[in-house]
Amino acid sequence: MKKITFVIKLCLLIVLLPQTIKGQVLPEREKTTLALNWELFMNRQNMVWEVLPTTRNEAPFMGNGKLGLLIYKDPQNNALLFATGHAEATNHLKDASILGGELLPTGNFILTPKGKILRGHMTLDLWNAETTTEIWTDQGRINIISFVHADDQMIINRITTEGNEPQPEWTWKPASNEQKSQSRKRRYKRRFVRSNTYPEGGISTFKSNSGGETAALWYLSRQKENNTLYITINHAYPDTLATELGKNEFRMILRKGYKRARNSHRNWWHNFYSASFVSLPDAVVENFYWAQMYKMGSSMREDGIGIIHGEPYAIYKQWPNRLWNFNVHSIYIPINGTNHNELALPLEKAFYDTTGENGDTTSTWKKILTRLSRKNNNIQSPVINEKEIENGQLVWACQNLWTIYRHKMDDNLLRYKLYPLLREATNRYINQLHESDGTYHLTTFYHRGKDTVTDNNFDLAMLRWGCQTMLSMSRRLQIEDPQITLWQRILKRLTPLNTQHGILTPDLIHPELPLHLLSIYPLYTLNVEVKENRPLIRKSITDWIKKNECTNNFPFVTAASLYATERNGNKALEQLHKMIHNQVECNSTTNADDYTPGLAGAQAILNMLIQSWNGIIRVFPAISDKWQDIAFYHLRTEGAFLVSAKKEKGQTTFVEVTNTAGELCTIELDFDNPVFDTSRRIRITRIGKRTYNIPIRKGESVRIYPQKSHPDFEIRSVKNGAGNFFGKKR
Repeated sequence: MKKITFVIKLCLLIVLLPQTIKGQVLPEREKTTLALNWELFMNRQNMVWEVLPTTRNEAPFMGNGKLGLLIYKDPQNNALLFATGHAEATNHLKDASILGGELLPTGNFILTPKGKILRGHMTLDLWNAETTTEIWTDQGRINIISFVHADDQMIINRITTEGNEPQPEWTWKPASNEQKSQSRKRRYKRRFVRSNTYPEGGISTFKSNSGGETAALWYLSRQKENNTLYITINHAYPDTLATELGKNEFRMILRKGYKRARNSHRNWWHNFYSASFVSLPDAVVENFYWAQMYKMGSSMREDGIGIIHGEPYAIYKQWPNRLWNFNVHSIYIPINGTNHNELALPLEKAFYDTTGENGDTTSTWKKILTRLSRKNNNIQSPVINEKEIENGQLVWACQNLWTIYRHKMDDNLLRYKLYPLLREATNRYINQLHESDGTYHLTTFYHRGKDTVTDNNFDLAMLRWGCQTMLSMSRRLQIEDPQITLWQRILKRLTPLNTQHGILTPDLIHPELPLHLLSIYPLYTLNVEVKENRPLIRKSITDWIKKNECTNNFPFVTAASLYATERNGNKALEQLHKMIHNQVECNSTTNADDYTPGLAGAQAILNMLIQSWNGIIRVFPAISDKWQDIAFYHLRTEGAFLVSAKKEKGQTTFVEVTNTAGELCTIELDFDNPVFDTSRRIRITRIGKRTYNIPIRKGESVRIYPQKSHPDFEIRSVKNGAGNFFGKKR
């Protein structure tokens, strides 16, 4: 009996110990290919309006990170409105907000046909980022092709007519001289300076009382077959050079000509989309995903001002600027997984430019506030009291920056920028600790020092994550930081997260927000891979959703990501559909302005397809039973890996991982008995039931597939029935 018991224990030990597997060495082959007709695939993502929209929330939108354009029918008049916006046009008032101002509308171009508008049709072509508008009048038909140029600050509209309908009249209506603040019960007045209109165009300039200039310039090119209206809007502060900037834009665009300008615009968008690819068996969710990719491309630029200065579509909806909140954090997450790290540069610049060459971070948070304020207005920001600073927001921003770093693996940025920044933020928390009975407790300030909270779960989670990440950074950079022992001691003695009745206790300050669940997602300091955590995680998520799901602006996207983190794909998909059907407008933007930016929905989808945290890539971790066929290509993970994978009839046919930075690849698969194809002989170590260490080098790939299968290593679009979910139907 003892012998049998010994043999059983020995077998279990052999199974549990890391095992070495030899990769199958084959001649170097081409990596996974994307066998896709992009234009045909993107056609099913297009937004189609069978009737003309009559409000901004219904309208097709276009943009390039600065310029914005909405097109919709004037509900009171026989005209079409082309509503413009500029992301940098603010009132620049010192007391308007900590960022020094709110966005101001610029104005509308009005297209008035001779005949009475009978009906219309619009298509937002995502692949080319163009809106095609057809209007039928009692005199004939008007066709318009509109786009906001991807690179140049230019809005272009080409108009052709048929029948007895002549070329329509264009008029410019500047925004009101008085703009009401959305965050204060007052009106911010701006002085209209000049408006000159000519047969071929015009110039309109205006500025706020604090100075600077916003200028709209337009030019109507008349030809035999068509007319083309070129519009540029520019903003300058504190100088008044916006008009000159506009004239320079016209010189460049007219030198290119319409065809070259349109081709360069299209090329930018085609390159943008091709960075990665996702195809799903659910047409509605797939349409929503690609609408968010379009939104990302039309609201962000690597040389832009960054969404940290406002919501992604503030240029369309005139929402007030904000510094950092739940929305902005969510907006920046999907740029990593979709392989668009370049879009993080404005965010990195905003924070990293506050640290000196030697990592000097003296009063970094104050510097950030001052710099962001000056970036918009070049004015002195108000004196900030220490108690006005919610330190968790800075740590949360650092968590965003850490995630960006982990997807790029730039150790110079880590050493000289992020390390000192997070160190200061963590120390600010440490300075607020007090000890009782051998346990550390944390008192934090909220609402500009008017409220204090002790041991709330949001701040405890942020402090724990900060200490853990500082230890991880110091190990990677081989820094003998004198605070290492302190961080380790805090992790051992920090009071646990608050629980009541087996759930995490909501925060007292913002009980409606899931801030108490941030340790589950996106921090992952409390995760389901520790078996003992699973009941607490499940009950906490269920309790928060049950109590808040019927409230206004409930963040279904956050609920979806929480369920994906719990590996519950069915519930995650259910929450996504609730968001799309309850909170998303016909033009794919969200109507819940406060808590559910659509880009977070794209991240929820990615969280179902692939997750990477704590050094492990997890492929297909939270797939709904309804999704049998899935394909994705070059999704980026932590460690700077590019991953492609495919499912057919519910089974994973292959996974390919390409190493772009030289990190050790650790991957968790969703199938047993894998075959590993590599271009050289390597030793692969199994460290868990389906988890493997694969030592491929920088530039190398590994192809993984089930034994006795013969995948073709091609990614194609998945059949999913009818598309074109967004737009306005009859």
